[in-house]
Amino acid sequence: MGRPSLNRDPSVDPACPRPDLVEAGRRLLGALLDDAALYHRIRSELDAPDFSDPLDQAVFDAIGTLIRRNQTVDGTTVAAHLNDIRYDAEGGIGAYLDALLACAAPADEVPHLARQLAGRSAEAGNSLYHRDVVAWSHRQARRLGELAARTDDLSREVDWDNLIDEVLSVGRSQTAGVARKIELVLAHLLKILSDPDAPSRRHWRHEIDVWRLRIGAEFTPSMRRLLDLDHLWGRAIAEARRDLDEYGVRLVQPLPATCPLGLDDLLDEAATMDALLSRMAVAISASPRKDPP
Repeated sequence: MGRPSLNRDPSVDPACPRPDLVEAGRRLLGALLDDAALYHRIRSELDAPDFSDPLDQAVFDAIGTLIRRNQTVDGTTVAAHLNDIRYDAEGGIGAYLDALLACAAPADEVPHLARQLAGRSAEAGNSLYHRDVVAWSHRQARRLGELAARTDDLSREVDWDNLIDEVLSVGRSQTAGVARKIELVLAHLLKILSDPDAPSRRHWRHEIDVWRLRIGAEFTPSMRRLLDLDHLWGRAIAEARRDLDEYGVRLVQPLPATCPLGLDDLLDEAATMDALLSRMAVAISASPRKDPP
């Protein structure tokens, strides 16, 4: 379940991939921060898991999300999008993004860097399917869409729409499984805070531990942009309220409208149950909002 370190040094850490690939990824990201229009030239070639460093994966995802929302891409907007990422080096995320800009590759090198990064999994014998099946499903769907655009006789015999949907369903299924476990973790944490002396509290704690282990095992980097924690938080509130109502227990309030825990909180194996409860309790006590209906 462990949260990957965002401060790994590939030059000294044997678990890190080749330093030249790490540098290539960062030069490419710097170019995208300098000129977001380059993103469309390489998007079909590249996915977040193709980057070696977890922080670089998150930066690439953030850039893509901002572009899809028609928002400005620069150091400030990307840093704001990554506000739930823990990065402890001096200067924080802002300094890291500045460093990426400082080493930005020229625009004409960007397609080559993208192909270099996309090919690293083949060199390592570790396919995208095994590293991140969600990213794999989206990449294969794009490739199938390109084949569907052909006009030869064989292409016209293939049911491309349903075939593409079946491929995408592989990633959707895994993402939905992780989302459901996050809902259950949040709902159980709410129930413990609302009824700390409940006879079921030990059982709730055990189930939270099990679900967090499964979340850690099933989570892939591409899910980060697909999981809406605030939406899952709302569903968790409704589920916790229903469960507690059966026993005449009132849900703790007031509750914040946004999820008080970040994705990294849930993935961090070093975060104890009591630490998660404490963070949630602090957010609840600081919330001026009333419990949503």
